[in-house]
Amino acid sequence: MAGADTLTKKFVKNKEVFADAFNYFLHDGKSVIKPEQLKVADTTEVVVPYGEDETGIRMQPVQKIRDAFYSVMAEGNKVYMLCGIENQTEPHNAMPVRNALYDIMEYVAQIQEAAKAHREAKNRGKDHDFLSGFHSTDKLVPVYTLVVYWGAGEWNAPRSLFEMLDIQNKTDYYGLNDWKINLIIPNELTNEDVAKFNSDLGKALIYIKNMGNPDMIEKLSADKRFRVLETDTVLLLNEVMNADFAIPESEVTTDMCYAVEKIKEKAAISATIDTARRYGIAEDSILEDIIKQFSLTVEEAKAYMALQPA
Repeated sequence: MAGADTLTKKFVKNKEVFADAFNYFLHDGKSVIKPEQLKVADTTEVVVPYGEDETGIRMQPVQKIRDAFYSVMAEGNKVYMLCGIENQTEPHNAMPVRNALYDIMEYVAQIQEAAKAHREAKNRGKDHDFLSGFHSTDKLVPVYTLVVYWGAGEWNAPRSLFEMLDIQNKTDYYGLNDWKINLIIPNELTNEDVAKFNSDLGKALIYIKNMGNPDMIEKLSADKRFRVLETDTVLLLNEVMNADFAIPESEVTTDMCYAVEKIKEKAAISATIDTARRYGIAEDSILEDIIKQFSLTVEEAKAYMALQPA
């Protein structure tokens, strides 16, 4: 789904949406992380060395590109956490390892950067400081990866490394490090959860959760909390829901009540055309009928006739 991939990436790169996602997940919806604190970080994580370097870390060349990645800045322009969002339109069976790779690669990059700084300052230290290149006084910036699932169904894939391992006896887990993924799943959100979002993210997720329930979609479109969406959000919903919400031209927001009514109108027009054709009514008569019945222009009516298979 190339279209969905492009639109979801654009959506989560919006700083208000990005901050909202992490405030929901980390702070129960409280506005702790502000959009203005976010600074775009390099979304491409690259680890290039073969063999061990002075940090003692051995990795093969690999490149991973995150969907969205921001540094969260504290006072004094200091980075106090690094946050990334990964979008999924389908469950991913290897997500725990994939996310672990993203995070570890970022930590490796931080260690290598610290070692480089010590070399350039000719302060390579002694003993274990010298051996690792990462001094005992150095600290890593925490890295968070959050997965936003854009499907209406369950996340029927592993949520942790342990679920991927072939271990017969649970006692054998002792000593193993698990790697759990952080997930936002529409199907698992309650109305109380949705109320904790401050951007269009919560609205989009509640529509996706109910994509198989036309009656509920209609109720949402009439609810003042979910009625008005950013037009970019509606474009996203049309793609991931395979919907046809009508979008007014040159408008930055869309009234979902209008959008849903247009879907119902299109369905009624298509049904009228299909029924008339099955009864052998002449095309000119069908055209005249739908113009009168649905207050269409001649051009609009002809477009509907062309869309409906004869």
